[in-house]
Amino acid sequence: MRDKIINFLFEISNESYRKLKNNKPWNLTKPDLLAFPKNSLGKQLGLFLDKNNFELLKKSERHDIYHILTGYDTNILDEIKLQFYLFGNGKKSIYLFWVLIAGTMLYPDKLYKFSIAYKNGKSALPFHNLPFLDLLRVDFDSIRHKYKIKLH
Repeated sequence: MRDKIINFLFEISNESYRKLKNNKPWNLTKPDLLAFPKNSLGKQLGLFLDKNNFELLKKSERHDIYHILTGYDTNILDEIKLQFYLFGNGKKSIYLFWVLIAGTMLYPDKLYKFSIAYKNGKSALPFHNLPFLDLLRVDFDSIRHKYKIKLH
């Protein structure tokens, strides 16, 4: 039941949050990303989108990059852990804080896992604010290595 509650909250808040963001959409499609060089960040993003049958969400393109860099899946618990990881990495946003609060309240039995995600994010060099659009041709593994990004 709590998964349904938080999924509903994610659905209604995500669209509103994206409308408030003032960043420019990337204007790239999944086929554009899949055409990037092998093992580039762009190619890995395209493969992730393809595997999950997703399209890039305008103004939220970097969110899926966080998934592929950290290894978190797209299920509810991994979405919450991803936000804890990003918080540890220094990211701050209203949406992130909302997820941390809702996740803590609805999943108190998962606090230990959330704290591990937070610590892993803290141990990585700050990457949450990188200009990912400019890095789409960069080797995916070199980004992980350079920023000491631990897979969950």
